[in-house]
Amino acid sequence: MRTRWPAGSRSAMSRSCWMPSCRNASRAARPPLRARADCNGIDRIRRAPARSMRAAGSCPDDARELVRKKETGARTRELATGSLQAYLRNVAASSAPRSTSDMPIALTCAALVCIAGSTHGTAPAQPPPHAITCGPYLQNPGTTVMTVMWETAAPSAGRILYGTSPEYAWSFDEPEAIVLHAVRLSGLQPGTRYHYKVISTRAGTQPDARAGTFVTAPAGSGSFSFAAFGDSRDNPILLEALAGKVAAAAPAFFIHVGDFVSNGRNSALWRRDFFAPAAALLRTAPLLPVLGNHENYAPQYFEYFAPPAVESGSRTEAWYSCNYGCAHVTVLDSQQDLRPTSAQYSWLRRDLASERAAAATWRIVALHTPVYSSSLHGGDALIQKHLVPLWEAYRVSLVLSGHDHVYVRSVKNGVTYIITGGGGAPLYPVNQTANPFQAYAAAAYHYLVFDVSETRLNGQAYDVAGTPFDSFAIDPPPAR
Repeated sequence: MRTRWPAGSRSAMSRSCWMPSCRNASRAARPPLRARADCNGIDRIRRAPARSMRAAGSCPDDARELVRKKETGARTRELATGSLQAYLRNVAASSAPRSTSDMPIALTCAALVCIAGSTHGTAPAQPPPHAITCGPYLQNPGTTVMTVMWETAAPSAGRILYGTSPEYAWSFDEPEAIVLHAVRLSGLQPGTRYHYKVISTRAGTQPDARAGTFVTAPAGSGSFSFAAFGDSRDNPILLEALAGKVAAAAPAFFIHVGDFVSNGRNSALWRRDFFAPAAALLRTAPLLPVLGNHENYAPQYFEYFAPPAVESGSRTEAWYSCNYGCAHVTVLDSQQDLRPTSAQYSWLRRDLASERAAAATWRIVALHTPVYSSSLHGGDALIQKHLVPLWEAYRVSLVLSGHDHVYVRSVKNGVTYIITGGGGAPLYPVNQTANPFQAYAAAAYHYLVFDVSETRLNGQAYDVAGTPFDSFAIDPPPAR
């Protein structure tokens, strides 16, 4: 049974936040000037009541926002190595997608046992204090901004180089040694590819450095692609393969619909079972995270991720929204109260009625709990009663969820509902409960890629080998 926490009973841990002055940036590598409105936006973040923040330095037009995160616990051990190809051959043989017409009532997953906890040989040596143990990874994308985050084994001095080429025209040095680093780059150009490198240093040691790239959101209602999957949990070998396939598709961002790890309060699992195997994807595609039940409202979730809570007016990182190109994306916390009297429902109504949402061609919602499902958990009656009418009234086109470890696509009154819970957790069977709106179902490890334009939203589901098994197209909702 799922627990629904009262609204406001859980909240993000407070973070310190300040604006570095120009003295902290390389004078020979000054970034492009920002508009004064950008500084004003950061000033609003500093005054947000949801966090305890302090400012340091002035607010120059070319400053970057630096967000300091607190240390979250034990250090990680390396991802266990193994025969990835042999494992994937077993997966391909045992979990090939099956349509609803030939899916058996029960599915044996013996060949798909989780091997995340296995070890090979002795445990790796303790990393040096300044070693980058997590990341870099990307958060909170925008047309002119991007947040780059990484974690080090102990408090270390951080530096980031960035630019439109690997020569890195600009740089920024953090003013103090910290563990969980988050640097907000701003003054960027829309729809532009940037190269970046994070560097961790400690006196008397060789620096540790990791590089990546990202593309800023297009200006206006531009086209883009994004990916989605979830319930990766405790299967890092499969997640590594799946994340590699998603990275090869080069999405503008990706949505993880929750249950990143089996126990959200275990810091080592976050590094071993999510950040390490998904590294290739995380360093190039911003992540929009969704809270799952296995996150268990752990402080690690709220420390590792920095979604646009302030910008979307939610005052909590458990639910938030953002615009990207021609789409408005709303993320909900289905573990909390969603009835019309709840704070989350009130915020959702305001969000869908906002000018930001109305200006977008597409309104997309992501949450962990499935709305309509034929698998073990079934659909959620409260969501069907309270949220479905709201989504239909505000012309939501796509709702993504997880929790059931399957792929299920349903369509009702012009809204497409997709369960994408095949990211690594043990698979469930389909066709276990009634779902009159079901269009396709498969018990398969998989991921989704969407191509989004103002005239069409095309979706494709792929198995872990990269073979497509379901495709669909969604037309824009009729104008009011």
